[in-house]
Amino acid sequence: MNILIQSLPLLIMPAVAAFILLIGAMWRRISGESLLIMAVAGLVAALFFGWQGFLAGTASFPADIIFDKIFYLTVIIIAIALALAMLVSYNYLAERKLPWPEYLALLLFAGFGAGLMAAGTDFIVLFIGLETISIAAYVLAGYTRDGSSKEASIKYFLMGAFASAVLLFGIAFFYGATGSVLLSAAPINKLLMVLALALIISGAAFKVAAFPFQWWTPDVYEGSPLPVTAFFATAVKAAAFIMLFRIVAGISGGLGLKFESLLIALSVATMTFGNLAALFQENIKRMLAYSSIAHAGYMLIAFVVLGKDANLAGAALLFYILAYIVMSMGAFGVLIYLSGGEKEFCNMPDVAGLGRRSPWLAAVFGLFLLSLAGFPPTAGFVAKFYLFKSAMAHGYVLLVIAAVINSLISVYYYMRPVVAMYFGEFQQERSLPKIRYSVAGVLIFCAIFVIILGLAPATILAILSH
Repeated sequence: MNILIQSLPLLIMPAVAAFILLIGAMWRRISGESLLIMAVAGLVAALFFGWQGFLAGTASFPADIIFDKIFYLTVIIIAIALALAMLVSYNYLAERKLPWPEYLALLLFAGFGAGLMAAGTDFIVLFIGLETISIAAYVLAGYTRDGSSKEASIKYFLMGAFASAVLLFGIAFFYGATGSVLLSAAPINKLLMVLALALIISGAAFKVAAFPFQWWTPDVYEGSPLPVTAFFATAVKAAAFIMLFRIVAGISGGLGLKFESLLIALSVATMTFGNLAALFQENIKRMLAYSSIAHAGYMLIAFVVLGKDANLAGAALLFYILAYIVMSMGAFGVLIYLSGGEKEFCNMPDVAGLGRRSPWLAAVFGLFLLSLAGFPPTAGFVAKFYLFKSAMAHGYVLLVIAAVINSLISVYYYMRPVVAMYFGEFQQERSLPKIRYSVAGVLIFCAIFVIILGLAPATILAILSH
């Protein structure tokens, strides 16, 4: 398999994005459905070549880019997340008469940035990938151009630009301390290295919404369009964590450094803040934003284990990311299904009585919420179990106890919408929107995968363990 074939998963997405922009500009009457089919077909092709690359093995070209199994698995996971985000967006954009070419192209360019972040072995490549996905995210946050959407976009841009500047300063100090931008470079000046690591970890912590850099998350999630929020919670978070995995694995491997104490503190603080802040949220969109912070805290456990067993940590992290994508996309998909016309319906009263009015929709929403809470036998339970087990195997008992307590706390706010759906009274005279096949298909797909990953995770875990 030559280098061109191995790089196809990375190159397909920007090529399809450019083609969609071109044909959208030249053929004004082309339907959004046709453009959506092109974009999803491109993602399917990226997924196919990503799987072929995973089977073929590792290659590097040039020295600062590596096409290894982590890269190919990342492409597969990101392609799935982007395809789901596109499909779930169809009726939302159509009803609001928003332009399709730019929306799809931004998502595909974001996928390209995520691929660069997964393939980079030096800070320059990682930073280029990070800024590619970040710029797309800033624009998408304000895509509806209403007041709340513009506010979310501006907040995200200002905070994101500040975090990128911090990360870039860290990279500069890293170069001063090592004379190289390679992640595995050895330090020459230890004082500069300490400062570099502090800045780099701070910048990366913002991107994954880790404490104390998570303040932007609820406002940006609440103000952004629902499909874009789903994209932020899945694809963007997955890419940010894989970038952080590259950084921590590269630095700790090359310098012999250990970050256990710092990472444990970050993990516990992040999951605790996220769960406590989500307890009394009336807006489900905002509740899921705080929930995403809590899940970031759980995923940071994998980085604690990384120094002891990189293979186990990588498999646990990737499985958790995959499980989180399907259950989080499903939860946001239900809110998208309920939202029609010009208004989003994301508050607790908006789902009250849904169990009687639409039993199947309430059932799948309940399934996603139970999975996010970690109830067996769902994907969320297996993901947490596998992650906690990897930490227990290396003696991090107190960390696991803190994570279990936080999981128990989260049950309260995840059950609030379930109680409202089955025991609440519908307070508004509003009929449910007509069935939307694209959204319904995404919900069914996510529900099936939540169950499959919960009941039969062995095959996926075996693949990720390699």
